[in-house]
Amino acid sequence: VTRVVDVPGHMEVDPDSNWLYVADSGGNRVIRVDVTSGSHSRDLNAYGERLDEYSLYTGATVEEFVTGLSTPSGLTIADGRLFVGEFGTGTVRAYDLASGAELGSMETTQVGLTGIAVSAAGELWYVDSASDRLFRVDPGTE
Repeated sequence: VTRVVDVPGHMEVDPDSNWLYVADSGGNRVIRVDVTSGSHSRDLNAYGERLDEYSLYTGATVEEFVTGLSTPSGLTIADGRLFVGEFGTGTVRAYDLASGAELGSMETTQVGLTGIAVSAAGELWYVDSASDRLFRVDPGTE
């Protein structure tokens, strides 16, 4: 993955499939890693923060899930869908986890979209880091 300064690249695990989805902000894509694949190669020395584990794994299954995004940052999973927030455009896109097909998108008009989440009530929450604001979209309003 490729880092973009000041743009977080979030990760989200689908507990039903054990795929770890990773926002590659510099690569303008989302990749996924099968967390049950690969093998432990060696322990690494952690720096900057205390970690329970910091290790190198090799041979993991890694796939491109979505390409052609504009600086993806926030990720969340709800109801068999992966929601991706694009830092570069302020767009939130929804993808079917089974097929990878785009199901729809929503323009937020925010520049600096980072974290996103979906509540149990189906509300979409997102953060605009440029304005330090939190927004909510109720189901059926977009």
